[in-house]
Amino acid sequence: MKTTINIFLVMLIASVLLYAGCREQEVITNKCEETVLSNSETKNIYLKLKLNNTQLVNNQTYLYDSDSLSINGSAILITCEGGHGNTYSFVQDNNLSSYTADSISKGFYLEEFHEFTFNNSSDYILTTIKMYASFANGKTFESEDITFRITYTELKYDPITTITYAELVMPLSTHWYQRSK
Repeated sequence: MKTTINIFLVMLIASVLLYAGCREQEVITNKCEETVLSNSETKNIYLKLKLNNTQLVNNQTYLYDSDSLSINGSAILITCEGGHGNTYSFVQDNNLSSYTADSISKGFYLEEFHEFTFNNSSDYILTTIKMYASFANGKTFESEDITFRITYTELKYDPITTITYAELVMPLSTHWYQRSK
């Protein structure tokens, strides 16, 4: 009798879990059907990095005082259904001494654009960057990995430059680690 009850309970739990999994997939499918674009859109997208001009890499050194800033990262398209699209890796070295604190906070474009095809307004670009800041005194600092999720609807267009871009606003809470002394 106990064995029959245990088997029944296992079957009941398995049925509930299976039903819940099906319902979750149904919700995702419905959401994706509701947000599908009438036509796929392929866009050349630049990444625009905005750094706060009060960003500190330690308790007394401002990021914008660095001589150079190397930005290493990747960007991948994630579809509404959870699939993957194009993936790009990038490295860009910037001479920050040629920027003003104001231009750094307004943002600057990374040099390369990346092509992404969107089929759904819920598709998004997942971008992860790590930065290395070098200073005249020989010190180098490394940021933590910073991840941005940019949806199709958050993309911006600059009519003057005719550039479509994703804005990456670096959080003030970004942690930095000293790599050299």
